[in-house]
Amino acid sequence: MSELNRGWTRRHFLQMVGLAGGSAALYDTMTALGLINMPDAWAGPPRLPRGLGAGKTVLILGAGIGGLTAAYELTRAGFQCKILEAQNRAGGRSLTVRRGTILTEQSLEHGVTQQQCQFDDGLYWNAGPGRLPHHHRRVLHYCQELGVALEVHIMETAANLFQSDRAFGGMPQTNRSIANDTRGYIAELLAKSIHKHALDEELNEGDRDNLLSLLRVFGDLGDAQGAASYPCDPFTYCGSERSGCKTPYTITQTLFKDCEASKLGLGALLDARFWKHRFYQSVEQRWQPMLFQPVGGMDQIVQGFLRQIGRLITYQSVVLQIQLLEDGVEVTYRGPRGRTFRTRAD
Repeated sequence: MSELNRGWTRRHFLQMVGLAGGSAALYDTMTALGLINMPDAWAGPPRLPRGLGAGKTVLILGAGIGGLTAAYELTRAGFQCKILEAQNRAGGRSLTVRRGTILTEQSLEHGVTQQQCQFDDGLYWNAGPGRLPHHHRRVLHYCQELGVALEVHIMETAANLFQSDRAFGGMPQTNRSIANDTRGYIAELLAKSIHKHALDEELNEGDRDNLLSLLRVFGDLGDAQGAASYPCDPFTYCGSERSGCKTPYTITQTLFKDCEASKLGLGALLDARFWKHRFYQSVEQRWQPMLFQPVGGMDQIVQGFLRQIGRLITYQSVVLQIQLLEDGVEVTYRGPRGRTFRTRAD
């Protein structure tokens, strides 16, 4: 045991965390260990005094959103900036694909593959980031400052379709049916457990009554007064208006009793395993409304920056070496025609 203990260094532990949980888990672990300071709440862009960078040069490697933002702010403060970008476009991971866009990928399995987008005119696909949650205050600030128009991003509606080969004969089902029928079954099963006194150790009599009342509303279960949206025995799930009807509503149909209840089978819901495929993603804070997107695609943010500092970018410039000097830095890069260049900055 002592040999094992000596083998576990802090670095080894963090490496294992990173392998198991990825960069996010590693970041959170390092924060908990006090190795990274938690940043303060964002209070706006850096307030760099105008003229701060007068006579000073800056080299920025990469024209992704981070590089563009840095160049934008530093240029406003008087620094003379130059951006070296390895690709033939700006934006980095923020890529919007339209008709004529050519994507080249490289992998061990397939080597180099290339696809050209054939979308109809006016259609696009955000191949990288695709939505702006309400708490992405930094990028929302720059959208406003750069005049990038935003619109509501509809990530999910109750009518979204989900499909699994495991159940329902492969036929897709609506979000509302999956979500509400699952809730109904869970509420019914929990109510049965309470009635069988299986939770008496956890609940007193008042708690049991309150929880049963909650479950009836939560799952739209039947009750003695027939208050469920579909006639049903007390604390039983027989279908719900929340899930919809077997036949769509008509313009004259206003009461749920006018149609036959739609209810997915519990076994099929369990077989489908939708919860393993991000069905509940919209519950997470990062995906909750309101979500926004730039009108016309995420690359409109990139275009907003390019209107301001696009002239500073040298494309197809692959950095080969970075050398720190006593009075600055020297970067060696390969240009678009294969020539090698050296450039210096403060």
